[in-house]
Amino acid sequence: MVRAEPSSGGDPSERRPQLRGQRSGHGHRHHLAQGPLPHDDGSLWPGAFVNVRLQLYVEPNALVIPSAAIVTGQQGSFVFVIQPDSSAASRPVTVNRTAGDYAVVSGDIQPGDRW
Repeated sequence: MVRAEPSSGGDPSERRPQLRGQRSGHGHRHHLAQGPLPHDDGSLWPGAFVNVRLQLYVEPNALVIPSAAIVTGQQGSFVFVIQPDSSAASRPVTVNRTAGDYAVVSGDIQPGDRW
């Protein structure tokens, strides 16, 4: 999903783009996405500046934790979970992906655990 917000104001516009091709060069791959964006209020014009956000996918029920909570050791990645008696226990996790200061993980932790 692509969301374009006109920098001059106006309502944002969202649309699922159509991939038109792929370019490679200097170690990077670039995908060209083209398609019309609805703009009933006339706020999008050719050559105008827009702020664009690209939503690659949505993973329902993903377990997201702060990346700083993940510790990497000789046995792999783990997090310290606070037990009901206020002691800490290490739990192994697999980092599926990171985005900024957050990581999507799977492993021996549950939603609601404190780390």
